[in-house]
Amino acid sequence: MPEPKIAAEVLEYVTRNRPDGTSQVAPATRLLEDGVIDSLGLLDLVAFVEEQYGIYVDDFEVDLDNFGSAEAVERYVRSKM
Repeated sequence: MPEPKIAAEVLEYVTRNRPDGTSQVAPATRLLEDGVIDSLGLLDLVAFVEEQYGIYVDDFEVDLDNFGSAEAVERYVRSKM
């Protein structure tokens, strides 16, 4: 069975939890910089990633390199697995 695409799962989570209900978010969309999520949304996303993929995210790892887009989150999660 093929491995699920992490970026797609992250996008589904983000769009499901957007306050305005819009879903125009692509894998490369800059989540914080483009206003898709705010700092509280980032913390929620980190909690989702930890629970969904069974990994621990250290405070210093919460940055734009790892959580700037759904693609970045996928790279980060795969590096932790």
